[in-house]
Amino acid sequence: TASKGFALLSKEATKFGVNIKQSEFVHVMIQITGTPTNPKIALNLLGADGETSLNQQLDNTKADVIKQAEAQLEEGKQIVKEKAEKALDSVKTVAGQKLQEAEQQAKEAAKEKLQEVAAQKIDSTTLKKAQELIDKNKEAERIKQELEKFNPFKKKKEKENTGG
Repeated sequence: TASKGFALLSKEATKFGVNIKQSEFVHVMIQITGTPTNPKIALNLLGADGETSLNQQLDNTKADVIKQAEAQLEEGKQIVKEKAEKALDSVKTVAGQKLQEAEQQAKEAAKEKLQEVAAQKIDSTTLKKAQELIDKNKEAERIKQELEKFNPFKKKKEKENTGG
């Protein structure tokens, strides 16, 4: 019957995104071209409104689907971009923290090494000065002893009497 045929046709058209409404009339556009001796006839099934063909409806539906897909694609791109920026910010933050930690550790290590080297330098410098003073003191004692022995006039030293 016609209803079953229309239901089948409607089902097939719906697969392509075209909505064929069941109506009282079936609208068909007939194009007759060619010559009277060689006519060419083309039939186009029109939609329920009787003005737009199924191909036009299909093109319109296709354009709408493409617009929706592009909008969803742009939305997806924006979401990915935002997530990538958040991830980049997180990485930058973590990297900054690690850099500060490494910088602090380097400063502390340099400070400890500097203190160690300075302590060694101070200790060695102090030891050298002390040794120089001891050597000068020994030299002074030696000179003093030499002077006591020195007697240019060959006088004998008198012993002091401290008794009363």
